[in-house]
Amino acid sequence: MDIIYKLNMVIEEVKKGHYGVMNIPLQLTDTDLLIDEIIEMYKNMNKEEKGELKKSISMDTAWQLLCYAIRMATYSLRLLSQKCFTNGLFAMSITLGILDERELLIVMPLYYDVQKKNSLSFDELLKRNDDFSIFLDVFINRKEEDKTLECMGYILENDENNNPIYRRTW
Repeated sequence: MDIIYKLNMVIEEVKKGHYGVMNIPLQLTDTDLLIDEIIEMYKNMNKEEKGELKKSISMDTAWQLLCYAIRMATYSLRLLSQKCFTNGLFAMSITLGILDERELLIVMPLYYDVQKKNSLSFDELLKRNDDFSIFLDVFINRKEEDKTLECMGYILENDENNNPIYRRTW
């Protein structure tokens, strides 16, 4: 599968550069764009192909996809970008069933916050009628106090260049 090969190559490069812990620059990085391209390929796969892909995803790859999802939440906030928003959620959907759902749950308030601030839509993922759309729907229907940034250990602040960024408080 071409997508597995590309994903593994990008993830190997990502692991060398500490992608998940680096500051988020003003514009998408080359690595972000490569992963974005892979997510676009994933979105165009049929259900069976997506299932096969998920079987091939390693735990390391799942963690890097979750890092990408966190970065896309910040970019969708900064750039008012539905594409960053949706692709970040698609990356999370790939990790569902590989990572513990609680790991994904910690990231969801970022997307909820962005959605409220920028009027971005969860619709593309909710319409899929799959395990992730169920996970997403359950989160969206939680009590307001159970989906805030603060309850999951995040704050919204500005980075050294005065750009908004989500930071963990723990």
